Amino acid sequence: GWDERKNKDEISAIQHALNLYLKDQHAFFCEAMNKPVPFFQSDKIPLKPDDIYACGLNLKRGVAISEADICTAFIDVSRNVLWWTVVAFNKETYRSHVVDYGVFPDQSKPYVTLSGAKKTIPKRWPKEEYSVALTKALDELTCSLFAMPIVNEAGQPIHIERIGIDSGWGTESTTVYDFCRRSSNSRNLVATKGFGSLPVKRPLVDPEKK
Repeated sequence: GWDERKNKDEISAIQHALNLYLKDQHAFFCEAMNKPVPFFQSDKIPLKPDDIYACGLNLKRGVAISEADICTAFIDVSRNVLWWTVVAFNKETYRSHVVDYGVFPDQSKPYVTLSGAKKTIPKRWPKEEYSVALTKALDELTCSLFAMPIVNEAGQPIHIERIGIDSGWGTESTTVYDFCRRSSNSRNLVATKGFGSLPVKRPLVDPEKK
């Protein structure tokens, strides 16, 4: 074992690791194994496709739940296509419902993967630099989303109030920022940036104390 990985009263690093395991298993897996485990193990049964399907609502695209009073949309940016989703919310209960979703340019089929997308942004504007083509794609998509007819189950119209646009893809952050600032719909656009979070990272709901 390593001399520096044991205490003075221990014979080897193996003994130190075993002592740590017996004293604090959570610390052992974090420090000795570099495989931290959650503090609380979930006893929930893993979800199956049928479980998720059973939670769905039999509503047509463009129809929100009856209690919804606000809609937002989000656009995820990639080089070839834009992925978009429209979600309706209730402001008080935060109950939400996916109203519609899709891909731009439209692929004319219900299911598509990034590698299977035949209609792409570069092909749509082949003579333009990518940043220019992306700007045109965002303009066309956001205008179509804001014009999308959305109603709740009672037939009352609901309008999209905000659209968030991913600004973290590749080298096009500036393109997204400029579009959100210069667009005719700038008051209703928000540049967003997501990031991954692993168990070893501090959760967002537990900020560092100053």
